[in-house]
Amino acid sequence: LEEKSMALLKARLNRLSGDVPSDITRAIQRWTRLLDAIPVEEVEPVYRPLLHQAAVILMKNSVRPHPEEGYGSEMGGHLGTFPARSGYEGFWIWDSAIHTWGFRHFQSELARENIRVMLHHQRADGGLFMLHPDSKCPSTQPPLFADAAMRIHALERNTHPESSRAFLEEIYPRLCRWNDWWFAACDPDGNGLAAWPDNLS
Repeated sequence: LEEKSMALLKARLNRLSGDVPSDITRAIQRWTRLLDAIPVEEVEPVYRPLLHQAAVILMKNSVRPHPEEGYGSEMGGHLGTFPARSGYEGFWIWDSAIHTWGFRHFQSELARENIRVMLHHQRADGGLFMLHPDSKCPSTQPPLFADAAMRIHALERNTHPESSRAFLEEIYPRLCRWNDWWFAACDPDGNGLAAWPDNLS
């Protein structure tokens, strides 16, 4: 593990341009753009520090794949957001949907990416996986992505109608298969109420 961690660190250091002050300046500019997009003026002053902190945590917990470093082989080239760092570094279905609820207010592309990364490995039967950046396992967490997608669309349909509709058209067939899977695989008594097959799902 220590050897792999050192290799990752060296690969990340090699991504620096060689002009460290310029790299730092670009990083500061990027974070300034991200922080300026947080809609703190839309909430009561008493809640603004909490909103700012929550948004920063979401952004810090977001990762992109780095195939050149052997990281993110299961992410399909998409970004994703961990629920937390240090021991909880994976992409869960409902966590990813709930992350979109926050991101849609200030980073809509990250909101969409949190849906795409989870739909990327959809099985032929419509089921989805929980993901680690480099592994996956089947999961039956609740189908919240349709709600998440419509929340994004509700904010963007007037300001970006074409791209908003294009995203819905992109994911709609997969969302239908995902919802259908629930009733095909998780309704054992056929009463129209989907259920979890076990307490680890």
